[in-house]
Amino acid sequence: MATTDPTLRFSTRVENYLRYRPGYPSAVIDTLMSECGLRPSSTVADIACGTGIFTKMLLEYGNHVIGVEPNREMREAAERLLGSYDRFTSVAETAEATSRLRRRLRTGSTYPKPVASSLAFSNLEAGPF
Repeated sequence: MATTDPTLRFSTRVENYLRYRPGYPSAVIDTLMSECGLRPSSTVADIACGTGIFTKMLLEYGNHVIGVEPNREMREAAERLLGSYDRFTSVAETAEATSRLRRRLRTGSTYPKPVASSLAFSNLEAGPF
């Protein structure tokens, strides 16, 4: 039996995802502020950002956001929707590759890495991200 790549799960459903996927409550930002020290000056990696629903919230808060998304179709939708934000960077990677991402961006900093609702698609056995 062939295994299915979970990063391709929404490739043919992007338009429905854009139309029907609910957003997140604004209290998420408050929680990240109080529990993680999120500030508007923070750089945040939104892991498996999809079409950028949560990414947009962070951008509107003032953050520089690195949208990490392995699915080409979902990532391209986020780039179309968020391309006007100069604090948005789109990266084609998986959650498990964030250590490579840090080297690629030449930053030794640690930044918040929210996964909104996408943890189910991550390979947790590949190690911490």
